[in-house]
Amino acid sequence: MHDMVYHLVFQRGCMVSCSCITAWQVLLPAEVALFSCAPMLRRHEDMSVRLVEYLVEEYNIDLERSEVMTLQDMISNDHESKHRMFWSTEDQWKLQIVANSLNSVDVDKMDYLMRDGHMASRGRHYDFSGLIAHSKVNGGNICFSESQIPSIRELFQGRFTMHDEVYQHRKAKAVEYMLMDALTEADSELGISQKAFDPEAFMQLDDSLINEIKRRAAADPSNARLAAAAAILHRLDRRDLYVWVGEVTVPRQALATYQDWSAADIMAYQQHNTGIMLQQADIMVHNMCISHCNGDSDPLERVLVYGGDGMTVRAAAAGGAGGSLGYLTRRVRLYLRRHCHDEGSKQAYIAAAAGAFKQAMQQRYGHDLDFLWYTGGHRSKQAAWLEQYQSRLLPRQQQQQQQFYGGSSSRGSSSSSVMINGREGSGVSPWGLN
Repeated sequence: MHDMVYHLVFQRGCMVSCSCITAWQVLLPAEVALFSCAPMLRRHEDMSVRLVEYLVEEYNIDLERSEVMTLQDMISNDHESKHRMFWSTEDQWKLQIVANSLNSVDVDKMDYLMRDGHMASRGRHYDFSGLIAHSKVNGGNICFSESQIPSIRELFQGRFTMHDEVYQHRKAKAVEYMLMDALTEADSELGISQKAFDPEAFMQLDDSLINEIKRRAAADPSNARLAAAAAILHRLDRRDLYVWVGEVTVPRQALATYQDWSAADIMAYQQHNTGIMLQQADIMVHNMCISHCNGDSDPLERVLVYGGDGMTVRAAAAGGAGGSLGYLTRRVRLYLRRHCHDEGSKQAYIAAAAGAFKQAMQQRYGHDLDFLWYTGGHRSKQAAWLEQYQSRLLPRQQQQQQQFYGGSSSRGSSSSSVMINGREGSGVSPWGLN
């Protein structure tokens, strides 16, 4: 078993370097290329499973076929896996180490939270060593000591926070969307999507791909697809990002029936008296969803813990319930893709997109919505956006954290609240849309 663990750690390290299971999608073209050009690969774990087999064969790693299959199942933990029939009830705990489909408490999550919390300079230093030290196998499942319920809470809350503030930050998503568009434009010339099915070729998809697109476009100026891809990358170099126009939080009563928005849905509410005619390709919608790994339910309902008497119970029943906290948040964001050559044109297109966005959101969700709007790049306007953010999100975050951790928490930000437009958290639109 120690040899298997060693090889598991080895292959995980290789796959992190190949951008397969890391959370930093926006900085790594391989991950973006995989899902923009080859969406039929449903999850990044699908390529990770292929890479295991490739690495074992390529580097003559001394593993039996059954051990390779074990590693693949531990990484994927896909309920549709053809191998699952071979797993006994007593061995199911092995499938809960790397990708825990039972309750999402796994070492992959611990690893990227510890790494990214430190590297993103968010002032968060996660330590889950106690959680690992106080775990054991009982009845074929991994269980944790009751004393570790706060650490389990921190794991789920940490993931939520990192998605909210880092992984799905509005500018990070803008960069990701631009990379996706550039790679999609260049795909017909560079064959990126075909490399997504070949582990050896996939391992060559690194940052050099960006320079390759620029080089090929410069060598063949008549190639429209490469020129379009290079133009997007040039915008990235100048930090001329897709513009975050605005966003709205989906009301809780609409979560159960939520349907993803498309650019066409927003375009249906375009106002034709503005002098601006938006095209569908001018905008992009981000259907943002962040949860605590159990939908809109308490994640501790699925975590097994043991007490001093050795009895195993659900963590929520052992005093770990988080109260009436909403565990799932959905937001709809709108981005302007269109490149505008002057500030006046840019503001006009932003205003047109914002008007259509507001009409669409209010038509489906009602008028009592919390909007956040683009306010421009000047310092005073950035301060205005921060005011919107503080008034709408910070009091809510503090309340959620108090409920989640079962009392007051020093983890929250400032509790100060700003009244905007006569109502807390309403958000002020620079185009008079409120």
